[in-house]
Amino acid sequence: MNDRNAEIDWGFVLQWLVSCGIGVTIGGMLAFMSMWTAGEAVMNATNDAFGGLVAGALFGGLLTLGANIGPGFLMRRHGISPTRWILYGMAAAGVVLGVAFGILFSLFETLDDSTGPILLALLLGLTIGLVQWALLRQAGIQVNEWPVISVLAYMLAMGLSFRLGGEGREWLSLGAMGLALSLVTGLGMGWALRRQTPMTSSVNVTS
Repeated sequence: MNDRNAEIDWGFVLQWLVSCGIGVTIGGMLAFMSMWTAGEAVMNATNDAFGGLVAGALFGGLLTLGANIGPGFLMRRHGISPTRWILYGMAAAGVVLGVAFGILFSLFETLDDSTGPILLALLLGLTIGLVQWALLRQAGIQVNEWPVISVLAYMLAMGLSFRLGGEGREWLSLGAMGLALSLVTGLGMGWALRRQTPMTSSVNVTS
């Protein structure tokens, strides 16, 4: 079965927006808190490189968990294992950001306000986008534009978050990040699924 849908499934998109938006807001708070507290503690106990590795791994893993847990279970109906959607993304983001931050913190000690958001957005967007593109492809959903959509989503989300950030405005910043990320990825996935329906009749989903 590979029938084209006439319209976007707005119910699916709405569920994606709500679950992803809430997840990013909560996961983002945990990610930022753990990044600086745990990362700084490890840095003081060991060295800048290892502290940066821990900070990057925690940030990438927790933010990706928040962003992917709701959409991951939604994608089950389209032949994709939610476990793979969530855990593969967490692992990839944690490794990539951990290595990148370990290198950068050992060279520069910290990231300035302009470099940080751009680096986070590019690395997260591209890494998660490529992992999800591979899972979509395995399920028979051809969306070659997905890594680009993912990068654009994270660029917009991180840009808004750091633009609105500041003492006492943490939840506003994180809420804006969640809204932007969920909106771009939710509409992007709705558009992708409208173009083509995966061959789910022959796909066995594992947990």
